[in-house]
Amino acid sequence: MNHYRSQAGMIMSQPDTQPWRLGIVTPRPSLPGLLLENPAQILAIALVYLLSVAVGIFWVLSHHRQRSLRQRALLFSREARQYAGEVQDLYENAPCGYHSLDSEGRIVKINRTELEWLGYRADEIIDRRLYRDFVTPETREAFDAAFQQVLGKGQEGAAECELLCRDGTVLPVAIQATAQVTEDGFQYARTTVFDLSERKRLEARLERQAMTDPLTGLGNRRYLEGQAALEIARAQRSGAPLSLIAIDLDHFKRINDSYGHDVGDLVLQAFADTARGQLRDGDVLCRMGGEEFAVLLPDTGDDEAMQVAERLRQTVVATPVKVGGDVNEEGQLAYSASLGVTLVNAGETSLKPAIKRADQGLYIAKEAGRNQAHWQPV
Repeated sequence: MNHYRSQAGMIMSQPDTQPWRLGIVTPRPSLPGLLLENPAQILAIALVYLLSVAVGIFWVLSHHRQRSLRQRALLFSREARQYAGEVQDLYENAPCGYHSLDSEGRIVKINRTELEWLGYRADEIIDRRLYRDFVTPETREAFDAAFQQVLGKGQEGAAECELLCRDGTVLPVAIQATAQVTEDGFQYARTTVFDLSERKRLEARLERQAMTDPLTGLGNRRYLEGQAALEIARAQRSGAPLSLIAIDLDHFKRINDSYGHDVGDLVLQAFADTARGQLRDGDVLCRMGGEEFAVLLPDTGDDEAMQVAERLRQTVVATPVKVGGDVNEEGQLAYSASLGVTLVNAGETSLKPAIKRADQGLYIAKEAGRNQAHWQPV
């Protein structure tokens, strides 16, 4: 066997053999050998491998982040929708009214609360009706002035007015509005509307209490003066007569001293009920204080006023007060009243001169023995 060596390794052949059998033996490559033989190629492979790994890692991280961002976006979207729904629900069902008006005063948006107040559907008034159409004629001027303030430089306005509801009722409200303005100018007026019904009822009750005698339920001196101003003005326009009766219960101090203030209160209440039954609806009966009363008689001349006074005097005498068996055996207490009657002069601007004359007539009636009515001329 002959041996040949070359770069390929060892070549072996057997003599006298045809054809030759050729065997090539190469050394097994090793990693250090490959690195030494072609380091650039190995480096390129390593870089590609590392780049592939980096891309894979980046993709995994990016995919995870995108999924996290999508989840957060979905969460934010749900929260935003929920918040928007809550805001919309608050707008629609707030305890106050909300609406928006364009520059002409036309309703472009209105919440459910105010629609229920007015008694209309949204499609009946949005973009169809001017808001001032729902304001009473008596308060429309105040509304118009406030709306002009919103359109002007101040860009806000407020007013108290009354709304005409579909069922014919009137709703007192307070309106506060501001302008929504962009670079393009005025967009719409944003308005909050407050129901003043409860406040008005409270004011009316307080006013009634301020003008009402709590014991008898009659009007007091302040109420009489207010009504007298109206009746005097009306009498001056129409030329109709106006009369006044001053009334004082006889010996009332003796009743209080003998039977107590509780019985005295019963007498005052009984007189108020008796007098109401003898007067017309338009007559004004008031308690001036203590045991003193007054009656304003519209459209009543001197003769008729004296008839009313005399009828009232007789009815008081004929109607004793039920005070119970603890006071006397009969359980009733008789009493009387003295009355002074006069006309309210057409030239008088207040009731004071007439009250003075009626008191003079009352004094004369008491001096004459009480339980009588006396006419006091102008």
